[in-house]
Amino acid sequence: MTTSRVPIPSPISGPAMCSPGQSYTYTTSPTLASIFPPPPSSPPTEGGYCYYHYPYEWTAPAGWSINGGGNTAFTNETVSIVAPAGTPQGSYNISVQGSISKPGGGFWYSTKRNFSVQIGSFSQYQVSVSGPGMVCNGNSYTYTANVPTGHQNGYSYNWTYPSGWTVQNTSNNTITFYLPSYNNSYGPVRVSVNNGCGATHLTGITVQPCSYTMSSGDFKIYPNPSSGDLFVEYDVEKNQLGEPLDGESQTQKNKPAIIIFKVDIFDRTEKLVGTGKSAENKVYLDTKGLQPGTYFLHIYSGDHVLREQIIIEN
Repeated sequence: MTTSRVPIPSPISGPAMCSPGQSYTYTTSPTLASIFPPPPSSPPTEGGYCYYHYPYEWTAPAGWSINGGGNTAFTNETVSIVAPAGTPQGSYNISVQGSISKPGGGFWYSTKRNFSVQIGSFSQYQVSVSGPGMVCNGNSYTYTANVPTGHQNGYSYNWTYPSGWTVQNTSNNTITFYLPSYNNSYGPVRVSVNNGCGATHLTGITVQPCSYTMSSGDFKIYPNPSSGDLFVEYDVEKNQLGEPLDGESQTQKNKPAIIIFKVDIFDRTEKLVGTGKSAENKVYLDTKGLQPGTYFLHIYSGDHVLREQIIIEN
């Protein structure tokens, strides 16, 4: 058996350390022994099968204590970890490895499973919000609170957002808003995160309305419905604008204008699932890997954005 075949342990779970110097419990679950049980007809032996009843190796930062000892421990799936009193606030890394004993002594090890442990509450600078910076009325948009540890059980999120927006759904560190068609309110989408040790100050992004100075007549989108290949083409002959769409446009005498534009594909949850940049006034998008259903194109050129609905029939 080679090192690469030792399974990596399950994800680690555990709390933030609100008070350095105190003990906190962390575990990897489910255990490798429960994922890879021995065959019922064969008792656990080291002769013919690899049974994952061997210890895990845990590692914490230098100076920390695992199960009352040093910063490393060869033990089971659950450990008690203490960071020294006075450890500065911030994120620190612990890890666990699976092991299998070698016939001649020693162990093979798995790849490390890492986990970020937060000491104290998050600072405002450890938290960010991701999501669309430009929104169109009559649509839904999802925003995510990003923290160094990722979402953990016990974390709570307090969101603020422009008046008139409706909360459609919240799930862990994400929130989805619906903007009514008559909405005229835009601005900051912000969040305060509490990891059990205290709440952060509000932080986030400023959201602007999408521009409708482009019309659907400026572009040809085909085929729609699409079953694998989708093209978005700037229609020079039917261009309804009296000026170039962007600062990179080039116009030559007796030749059509060439514009630079970008196209993103979003699914119904506003997740970005495809993107492309124009070449000679056209963008090609491969939609073969998308599930059938309704999608939305965002066509960007300079400061302008056009949103169009498409159907995928793969």
